[in-house]
Amino acid sequence: MKKLFALLPILIIVAASCRPKGGMDANTGYFSITALRDSLTKGKPVLKFKKTLFVEGKSETQTITDSLHLQIAFFEHFEINKPAYRGAYAVDTIASTPDSSGICIDEKYTKNEEFKFPVTYFSHSKCQNGHTYITAKSIESNLLTTITQTLSIKADNNRFLSYSYEIHETLNGGASSSTIIMLKLAE
Repeated sequence: MKKLFALLPILIIVAASCRPKGGMDANTGYFSITALRDSLTKGKPVLKFKKTLFVEGKSETQTITDSLHLQIAFFEHFEINKPAYRGAYAVDTIASTPDSSGICIDEKYTKNEEFKFPVTYFSHSKCQNGHTYITAKSIESNLLTTITQTLSIKADNNRFLSYSYEIHETLNGGASSSTIIMLKLAE
């Protein structure tokens, strides 16, 4: 019995080292939004933001000072670089020129129909001038509701600039509601 207890720490170490890593350490070949979030929030910066909330057509804007980490923690919901998601997305990479950003490399990830993961679409553009653009869409349905979440992010040389986050909820057989949150660095 004592020999079994002596082997237990070795088994735990071996089992832990064999476990697949998630987030930015995952090797799925997909872009990691949590790795971007972590690079943007390195040092836990406290910044001044202009935050606008739109609810059912009415809006309110405030200037706030807060931790960037707290304001973008929800980005993890749109993470597709997970071991369980391996093979779930078709990747299309092209070079484009969307605006004055110069040449951009666009990666578009489209979910294969046989997978039931919430993130249905994800695109990442990295431009010569350092701009990064991300667009992601998530759809989750159950017996009562369908919730569609859309996120658009703009960053510059690993510096957060802005995001727009929309949540659209539809009650099956009932009403729907829409909320939009826009956050950008205050000038």
